[in-house]
Amino acid sequence: MVREGRRFILKGLPEELRRHPEEVARLRKEYSLGLRVNHPAVAAVYGFEWTEQTGPVIVMEYVDGISLDEFIGENPPVGQRYKIACRIADALSDIHSLGIAHRDLKPDNILITRRRSEPKIIDFSLADGDDSVIYKTSIGTAEFGAPEQQRPTIGDTTADVYSYGRLLELLLPERRYKRLREACLADDPASRPPMEQVSEQLAAMSSNRRPHTGLYIIAAVSIAALCVAAILFYQRPPESSEFPEPTAAPPEAAPPVHDTVTVYHNVPNTQGTRSIPSTPAPAEEPESLKAILQKYIDEADAAIARHGGIPYDGIPTDEINDRRNARTKETFDIAGRAEKEMKESGATAIDVEQMIYTYWWHVSNLLNEVDGVNERRDSIIHR
Repeated sequence: MVREGRRFILKGLPEELRRHPEEVARLRKEYSLGLRVNHPAVAAVYGFEWTEQTGPVIVMEYVDGISLDEFIGENPPVGQRYKIACRIADALSDIHSLGIAHRDLKPDNILITRRRSEPKIIDFSLADGDDSVIYKTSIGTAEFGAPEQQRPTIGDTTADVYSYGRLLELLLPERRYKRLREACLADDPASRPPMEQVSEQLAAMSSNRRPHTGLYIIAAVSIAALCVAAILFYQRPPESSEFPEPTAAPPEAAPPVHDTVTVYHNVPNTQGTRSIPSTPAPAEEPESLKAILQKYIDEADAAIARHGGIPYDGIPTDEINDRRNARTKETFDIAGRAEKEMKESGATAIDVEQMIYTYWWHVSNLLNEVDGVNERRDSIIHR
C-alpha cells in the first residue's frame, strides 16, 4: 500500500477467514504485541484497520530486503555477519524485556535490508506475551524451534534463545563463537543464558580476543623469524667452492648429545668444511639485554595493572573497546621503546627478536590472566 508517497505493508487474512472470530483474534494479538516493540531491528507496526476491501489488516513497515538465507548465500564477510548477529541479539533482548517471546525465529522471518544490510525481524503471528491468555501453545519451525516446542508445551523466551543459537550456526560458524552457540543450544531450557547476557557477551567479543589474537600473531611471527634466521646462520655455505665427497664420519667425530638446545659456532677449516667444538656451550642471553627486557616488562605490568581486567557488567561496549584499545596501544609503545634501546645497546638482531618475543609472551599471558576471570564467570553461569 502507498500512502502520502510512502510504502506500507498490509498483513491480513484470506477472504474466507476474515469473518472467523478466532483468526481475527489471532491477528489482533499479533498487532497488540508488535505495537509494543520499538526497535530498529524489528519491523514496526503502525496500526490495525478493517475495510470491506481488505478485511482486518495490520499496517506494518515496508522492508526492502532479502531473507537471511539469501543474504548468507551471498557469502558476506564475517564482519558484516557479526554485526547482523549483534543487532538480532539486541533486538531479542529488547523484545524479551517487554515480556514477549517471538517463538518462530528462523531465517525466513528475518529480512536484511538491501541498502544498509540491517536485519529486520518480522512475523509475530506465533508470538506470545506474559499477559496474554489466548493461543499460548506454539510448535515453531522444526529446524529452528527448541526441543520443547516439538511437544504440546507453551514456548517462552528460552525457546527464542535456542532458535538464536541455530541462527548463530549460520551467521557465525567460526570456532571462537562455539561456546556461545553451545550455551544457547542447551537441551534444558533452564540452562540457556538469558538473551540479554547473550547480547552482552557477543558485543564484548568484538574486541575481547582481538588484542590477544594480535599478540599471538606477533609471537608466531617472531618465532618464525628466529627459525629462519637460525637456518640461514647455521646453514651458510662454506667459503671454499670445492666440496669433498661425503664420507662416513668416525664414531668419535659425532657431536655430543645434549638435553638442551645447543648453539654451535661454525669455524671454516683449511679443507673448507666446518669444525664443531668438542664441548659446545649453550648460548646465554646477554645480561645487559636481560636488564633492559625486565625494565620494560615491569613497565608493561604497571600499564596493564592501571587498566586492570576489563569486566563486562555495567560498562558500555564502546567504553570496553576504548579501554582495551588504549591498553593494547600502550603495550605496543612499550615494546617499540624496548626494541629501540636493545638495538642501541649493540645487540644482534637475533637477540633482540628473542627478547621481544619474550616480552610479548609475558604480556599475552598477563592479559589472559587479568581478563580470564570474566570467561571463568561466564562458564559458571552457562553451567
